Amino acid sequence: MTMEASTAPGNGNGAETPSGTQHWLENVIPEDAVWTQDGKDVPLREHPVLREFQSPADMARSLLNARSLVGRKTIGLTPLPDNATEEQKKSFEAEFRRIAGVPDSPENYEITMPEGRDADPHFVDWFKKAAHGLALSPQQAQGLAQGYEQMVEEFLAGEPRRHARQLVASREELHGLWGEELNERCDAAFQGLDRTARTAGLDPREIKALHEKIAESPEMMRLFSAVGQTFSEDTLAGERGSFRPAGESISTEQFFAENVFGGKGA
Repeated sequence: MTMEASTAPGNGNGAETPSGTQHWLENVIPEDAVWTQDGKDVPLREHPVLREFQSPADMARSLLNARSLVGRKTIGLTPLPDNATEEQKKSFEAEFRRIAGVPDSPENYEITMPEGRDADPHFVDWFKKAAHGLALSPQQAQGLAQGYEQMVEEFLAGEPRRHARQLVASREELHGLWGEELNERCDAAFQGLDRTARTAGLDPREIKALHEKIAESPEMMRLFSAVGQTFSEDTLAGERGSFRPAGESISTEQFFAENVFGGKGA
């Protein structure tokens, strides 16, 4: 029995062949035409791939699209549609990780540091977990780690200059507040710090480090200056030298000359 073949709509996109209606392939491809695959002959008009096309126009477009890709190197994944399901997203990420060579677990990253540098194990552990979470390839992870180490080295190399600039800025701000009393008030700040630090059990090395820290902060200098002045008022004039042992004594001028002007004086 001959039935009327389905036709494609005017836009070229065929609709699904209604039940009981012949597929258009049956009117175009001879019944004895076959496709041989894995040693088996499959009638062309019955081939499931061909039957997905709803019209000759659909098949023609597919052929032209396929031929336009001949000679091109296709790399990577097909972008996900806007309405991708969670399953599609998981499948896409899994394939992306496979193509990029992302290790199965963070521990499988091999992160090496420049010669002579020992990496902090806590940082390395955190970094590997972060790299794995971001699906970085081993090459990307190594490159990022090296870039970070270089940034740290450059930052540390510039630390003395930043420290000196901050000391100068702090001194200028305090001069605007204290005027001619600058040196006297700074001395009081260091004395107040010394006495407080010794009471807390800090050793001379720790106290010296604190000198450099508070000198960068006008707020801390103002605070300890008030502390030093309070100690001074509560101490007999003959005992004022007890704020700092003679071997550790350093004037404000000497402190800034050594730490800001490289021992050359203001």
